[in-house]
Amino acid sequence: MNLTRKKILIVGKNPPPFYGTSVWFETLQKANWSDDFDLLFFDNNVNKKLNSLGKISFTKVFINIKLYFEFKNIVKKHKVHLVLIPFSQTTLGFVKDSIYINIAKKRTKTLLMLHGANFLNWSKSASSLIRKYINRTFTNTSGIIVLGDNLKCLFDDYYKKEMIYSIPNGLTINVDSVEKRNKKLKLIYLGNLQKSKGIKDLIDAIALVDNTKIELEVIGQWRDEITKKYCIDKCSEFNLNVHFLGPKYGSDKLEFLANADLFIFTPNKPEGHPLVLIEAMANSLPIISSNQGAISESVIEGENGFIVNSNSPNEIVEKINFFIENEVVRIKMGEKSREIYLNNYTSEKMIENYEKIFYTLVK
Repeated sequence: MNLTRKKILIVGKNPPPFYGTSVWFETLQKANWSDDFDLLFFDNNVNKKLNSLGKISFTKVFINIKLYFEFKNIVKKHKVHLVLIPFSQTTLGFVKDSIYINIAKKRTKTLLMLHGANFLNWSKSASSLIRKYINRTFTNTSGIIVLGDNLKCLFDDYYKKEMIYSIPNGLTINVDSVEKRNKKLKLIYLGNLQKSKGIKDLIDAIALVDNTKIELEVIGQWRDEITKKYCIDKCSEFNLNVHFLGPKYGSDKLEFLANADLFIFTPNKPEGHPLVLIEAMANSLPIISSNQGAISESVIEGENGFIVNSNSPNEIVEKINFFIENEVVRIKMGEKSREIYLNNYTSEKMIENYEKIFYTLVK
């Protein structure tokens, strides 16, 4: 396509801390983009630790004000053709992000993005004043991106169907072939350790499985003390074969995934499209997960794993036992996970999807 080189400005948060949105932003910066686009990136991160997210301080207020002025100058100076802005689904976070949106849409085309799936729950519980502000903020923007087709319905009241785009997450993951010699079925959980991410349900399930046939490795950072105490106490009480390994990053994390046999992640609150699923699929792991957000678009029931109901330890037990008893099926499902990853969830595929939308909006 013969376009003059168009300037695209993407707003996001560089890690640390490492979580879905920051990893997404880092991935976009490392990607190879079409020569038709000149990509600019604006880092508006004011948090360096997970436990500081959502907390207010005078220092943060000062930094945010400074960033707004910097952002305004960049949009104006570079004559940007399109700005992509993710926004939060909490009142404080949305208000902060809305200032970027309002600055951008006065000067150029502005495309929004939601990384989660809790928008409707939050907006419906918000005051009428906030709901009016949301509507006003979305007005005169060029559309919105969500992480899966299942999430498009979140914005039916705000955008025409053709203005709601679906782009799942993507990652570049280089996996070395590993010969697994696990004497027990090695299960792995990867994610923040909080009740909403399903860690409590998983520990409850492990207590009901034959402990001589499995071991569980848990990777992630504890986010609340009540859940931490419950899980550790239960593991101790039932002498469970569970290892809490803390957060892992980069090659260390991938090594644990490569040596595992089965990935389990069963959140009970709305999710977008968790990156941990992509990491598991890239490592040829069958998956047990729950039907939150766009998860069922990558975990295909009976093909590369199983979908269980949220808050259902007994269903998790049933599926774990299935994999214990059906090694051949487990391996085939793992191979299918790898195939799905290569076809749909690489960073190259994600960039290709973004470029299609950029062409549509700036041609």
